[in-house]
This record gives sequence, C-alpha cells and structure tokens, in this order.
Amino acid sequence: MDSALSMGVVNSLCPPSQIWRVVVRVIRLWVVYAKNGNRVPKSVEMVLMDHYGGKIQCSLRNEMFIKWGDKFEEGNAYKITFGRLIPNMGGYRATQHPYKMLLIENSLVSVCEISEIPRWGLSLRDSEQVRAMGVKSDYLIDFMGLLTSIIEERTCVKKGKMSKMMIVELCDDKGRVECVLFDDHAKFVTDHLSLHSNEEAILVFQFAKINKFRGKSVLQGVVGASRLSFNPQIPEVMSFWNGIAYHGDCGDPQIITGEIEIGEVSMVDDFINNHPRKTLLSLSETKEDGNFIVRAKIVNILKEDGWWYLACLCDRAVIIEDSYYYCSACFTRVNYVSPRFRIKVKVSDGCDSIDFVMPDSVAEYLVKKSCREVLSMFEEPNYVDVSPCIEEALVGKDLLFKVEKRMVNLYNYEDPYHVKRVCNDTDIIDLFTLNDAVETPNLAKFPGSFSIMNIDEFDFDFGIDLLMSPDELVPAELCKPKKLFSTHEYGSCSKSYKRKLEEEFDQQKDHCRAKGDDSIVGSL
Repeated sequence: MDSALSMGVVNSLCPPSQIWRVVVRVIRLWVVYAKNGNRVPKSVEMVLMDHYGGKIQCSLRNEMFIKWGDKFEEGNAYKITFGRLIPNMGGYRATQHPYKMLLIENSLVSVCEISEIPRWGLSLRDSEQVRAMGVKSDYLIDFMGLLTSIIEERTCVKKGKMSKMMIVELCDDKGRVECVLFDDHAKFVTDHLSLHSNEEAILVFQFAKINKFRGKSVLQGVVGASRLSFNPQIPEVMSFWNGIAYHGDCGDPQIITGEIEIGEVSMVDDFINNHPRKTLLSLSETKEDGNFIVRAKIVNILKEDGWWYLACLCDRAVIIEDSYYYCSACFTRVNYVSPRFRIKVKVSDGCDSIDFVMPDSVAEYLVKKSCREVLSMFEEPNYVDVSPCIEEALVGKDLLFKVEKRMVNLYNYEDPYHVKRVCNDTDIIDLFTLNDAVETPNLAKFPGSFSIMNIDEFDFDFGIDLLMSPDELVPAELCKPKKLFSTHEYGSCSKSYKRKLEEEFDQQKDHCRAKGDDSIVGSL
C-alpha cells in the first residue's frame, strides 16, 4: 500500500483520513519541557512545509515522543506516510492550517532530499499589516526589519521569577514596529550588538505573537517557538535591503531608556470590539470553535465536580500514585503543589441557561481571594463544601463572559464552555448589544474539502498555550492528600493520555473495508 500512495499536498490534508503521504521540510523544531523545574522533555513541536508552500504543525506526544522524538532535525526533509489530524486551536497557532498533524504508531518516516522546499519558509508580514491585525490574531507571524533602536536590558520580577526584558524597534518600508523580548531572546540581541556594534542589523523574527503594548500592536516572543536571526544569508534579506534603499533609510540605531509598561487588552476592546457577541441560545447552537462574548447572570454553583484542585507547576491537575503526587503531563512526581480554583457555574440570560467552567484566574478576580486563602478558612478542606465568600462573590452577579467554546469537548462529553475573562464594569456591560454583533470569522480556506470531521477521534486537550507561568506554591506535605480526596473522587478532573492506537487502526481498516478497498485493507 505504501508504494501505491500518491504524493499529497499539505493544504489538502483533512480528517478523518489517516492514509496519505507528504514530503515536507522541518522549518522549525522545538522541544516543550515539563513545567516542574527539572527541564524534562515533554513533547516535540515542528512546523512542516511542502514544495507548494503549505505549512502544518506536527506534534510528537507521549508514546510518539519516545518513538520519534530524536528522529527529526530542523532543516531536514522527510517523507511522512500515515498520521492523524486534529483541530488547530489556541491563541498561539504556528500555522494557518485548520488542522495539526500527529504521528501514530503506524506512521512511516524516512529522510529524503528535495531542493524545491526552502530552508526558512518565511511568510513575511510588513509593519502596516501588523498594525492592521491588532491583537485579534491567534496566529504567529514572521517579520523582518532594520534594528533602529533598543531598550537596555533590565531585570523585572513577575510572580516571584526574575526575567530579563528589553524592547527593540524594527523598521521596514511601511513603518516601524516594536518588539518585546524576554530572557534568552533579549540576551541574544545584547550579545549580537556587543560583537557587531558598528554594523547595521536586519533582524528576522519568526513565529512572533502580536500583543498589546502602550496602546499599540507589538511583537512578542513565544517560548520555544520564536526564532531570532541577524542578517541571515537568504534572498528575502537581499530583497529587504533593496526595498529600504528605494524607500529611504529608517534612521540611525540608538539606545533609549525608560520604564516598561506591559499592558493587556482593554476591557472595552476585549468585550465590545474584538469578539463575536452571542445569546446563550446562539452560543449553544453555533458549530464553530472560538471566543464569544455573552451577558448572563450566575444563578448557581455546581458542586458535584468540586470547585478546586491541586496543580503541578505546569497548571495541570495532579493525581495520587503510591502516596505521592504525580503529574501525568510532566511524567514525574511533584514535591510542590498549588491549590487552584476550578468552579463550574450555571448561568442564565433570562431565556436559556448553560454551564460554564471558571479557571483559577477568573475565579480569583471575582472572589478577591486566592484559592489557598479560601481553603485556609476550612478546618478540613474538601471538594464539595463551597465557602460562603465564594457564593457571595458569584451567585446573582450579572456579568459579561468571554467564553471559549470547544466542539471537541462537547462531543467527548466534557465541558465545552471555558471562561477566559469576565467583566463586571457596569458601564461596559451597558455598551453590550446584540444589534451590531461581530460575525464569527471563518477558518482559513485551503484546497480540498474540510467539511468532514470525525470529532470522536479527538481526545486531546487543545487549550494549552505555549506560554505558562508558575503560581504560588504550597509544600505538598502540608496538603495531606489522603484526607483531601481519593483517586476515584478525583478521576473526573484527571485526564488519561494513553492512546489505543491499535484499536484506531482497526477502525481505519473497517472504514476501508466498508468502502470496498481490499488492497488497502490487505496492506494495513
């Protein structure tokens, strides 16, 4: 069957098919580490590109990370046969392809040589496009500019962690863009300028995130994914120099100093301008994934599933294994855990009601207390009894909710509505109206049909951003796990990452057999 497969096009890949073959180059590869301080590799993420310019992100997780993790190298080309496709979601999407690729047990990978696929695979945006995109974009972008000014490296403290930070200004023929850099990225720029202080520098910023800074759009690095390069010997840099020479110089490089104020998206933009607005009925009826704004009142706190959990440094829930805390996401025992809110509430807009899940940051914003502070009010903490201060802060409150809907969770009988942010400002709530509702943006269109999606196959947690920060920590020995919960009681909050790959492949055989393709079934 392998020899009978024709070469596919990345942009035409879509589920439920797992039988395809593509030739791609790894234009970016990075390792995601467990957030437990031990730098334990957790997964490998790659951006693949074919000779048509189509790009798709590929993830190697769990068993596939062990099998394939050391087989790929950035810059090499590979022929890949068989794999799974899952929705490309989240606020840090490395490609605009609507799906991500996952290698499975039966995937075939071989190194090949192909000169038609460029090594860098840049998809450059100019400064005018960056300003126009604003912070609505969930996609990482590539940008190239002449370094015209920088902010001296300084140290700041965020949640008890020391970080180096700087701001650089880049210029192209359409204007200027500021970039906020942290830690390794800031050090990279400083080290380069110390060695090449008299040279003009073209900075290529790949897989950057558009963020908000001092009321305007800036570029920010993403942990692991983003890549900075000075004056690389590629055709795009030569074309850039020619453009600068034609339109005029951007100015002399200089050093500027000043206080850094990293801002977030304003309440008005986040709740009025940036996202589609829905009623609870239209939210439940929409078949699209995304962030939506609804106005509703919290009518009840659902206590059956508990209202808090113990988290590892990576923010995932820990489980008890042989009297130890164990994080299945980090694949290790953890010595410190942090209590976090996870409150499930029923909300109503007067016509319909839906269950929302509020994470730690949202609940703490409304309750005005950390989860640890609330738990300290109990002599014997448990997962069912809700503190009166929580009920007082939540029940009966009329709020605007920024809600992320995940269709895959709905089909897997999990909570599909996760609150990302809330607004209790009465002036902004009064601005909320459904008359000028923003239309939900459609997925990027690619050749081929994307209307068929076997959602039952998807059992991953798609809501993980690439940037994560540790919160306040509590020594695990102070939490007395045996008195808090049993493994059975906590099972509803934990997530199994084991895959029944053989069963899935058998299902693929049945699918081929049902279509009458016996040649494929025999090869499988």
